[in-house]
Amino acid sequence: MLVSITWNFIVGFCVLGAALAIRIALGHVTIQLPDTWWMYLGGPLGLLSIGLMAILVRGLGLLMLGVASTAGQLLGSVLIDELIPSLGNTVYLVTIIGTLFALVGAIVTTIPEYRASKMAQRMEVSE
Repeated sequence: MLVSITWNFIVGFCVLGAALAIRIALGHVTIQLPDTWWMYLGGPLGLLSIGLMAILVRGLGLLMLGVASTAGQLLGSVLIDELIPSLGNTVYLVTIIGTLFALVGAIVTTIPEYRASKMAQRMEVSE
């Protein structure tokens, strides 16, 4: 897994570097950093997220981790859109229904593991 993450960062860095080189060659580069502090949180939070996923994937499994993280992102975005609405952005019913389906999917992925663990506990008790 570490190899795939490493290649992901290497390829991403090279593509962004090539895009920057093209912009510099065309003279379209403006280097102006934003003044708002919270815009810099994306990098550290992304690193934290990748680190946590690398740790959690062994215990949860790839399917459960993927479905749960997708459902969590959808739920978070719907909550942000509802609690802090932006101009011209409305939350449609289909978005809420899709988010609910993702949450149900995340719950369904836990059912076989729950049954297997209960069955294993019963087997240990009966022996």
